[in-house]
Amino acid sequence: MAEDRARRALQQSGFDGTGILERADSTRNEVFLSERHVVRVNQSLDRRLRREAAIYQMLPQEHWAPRLLATGGDSGRDYIVLHRHPGAPLSRWWPELGERQRRHCVEGLAAAMEAIHHSPVGGDFPPPHNPPHSIEPGKDRPLDILRSRLSELSELDNVDGLMLITVADALQGADSMLTPAAVPHGLVHGDLTLENVIASNDGLEAVIDFEWARFGPVDLDLDIIFRFACYPHLHVPPHVGTRYSPTDFWPAMDWLLARLPHITSIPHLRPRLELYALSFEVARVLEMPPTDTVHNLDHDHPYRRLVSLVDGVSRLHRLLDALQI
Repeated sequence: MAEDRARRALQQSGFDGTGILERADSTRNEVFLSERHVVRVNQSLDRRLRREAAIYQMLPQEHWAPRLLATGGDSGRDYIVLHRHPGAPLSRWWPELGERQRRHCVEGLAAAMEAIHHSPVGGDFPPPHNPPHSIEPGKDRPLDILRSRLSELSELDNVDGLMLITVADALQGADSMLTPAAVPHGLVHGDLTLENVIASNDGLEAVIDFEWARFGPVDLDLDIIFRFACYPHLHVPPHVGTRYSPTDFWPAMDWLLARLPHITSIPHLRPRLELYALSFEVARVLEMPPTDTVHNLDHDHPYRRLVSLVDGVSRLHRLLDALQI
């Protein structure tokens, strides 16, 4: 059924839909790869891929930018057809690459990030549906949604009420850190893991999957890529995650920051990154409420990650210390 929808999308777009299609990993869309094309079909009826297609028109015409070939699906699930870049996700290549190749790919990614952040997008561009962070950039009080979700957390079993009070107190006055006056705003990718970075022996080939791209503080993209560096096994299929050690990607984060002066020069970077991480984990806990006390949960459970973040002993804190942020 899903493959049939992908073939119809290709045919409706004027391309050959009879060849071999390979299904790709995706949690939100049906994604199929042909020799020359990528077909993404929305699994719901919210037309979010139409929004993503509009974002592609804002990106610079660089070799790494997704090349939109067609979009459609007016009567049901929307779809987009993209040019297929050579290569594979950088996360999959990483164990085989030497340091020189890794640096080359990361430097290419940094250049792409800067170009994305300077793409022409305004605060009136509609936000994505259910973005991963509990913040609303561009509003006078961008953290009100986080405060609302903390209130929802207080109704759950096995959640420490005193911890939530501590978090709520810490949010007083924190909205000012997220205003355009405090941190430059622009187009942020929103899901910048190394699964969404395509690389080959020649270096960076593409940055893909802009479904959660939005107008927001440019350092927000560091939160996702730092989370990938801290928990790479949570972002890849299980058979791939076993190939990584916990700090495999940490040197790459140092190389990345060295090429991002438009971000590293912004004051108060560390407290803002801690705030982004908090806004992310709160949303994840609501999606996966704790079924037991924190010490009896799996180490990767979002509530356990949230508690370690509030206590200042999370993997993110260790990474930030290592990067001297």
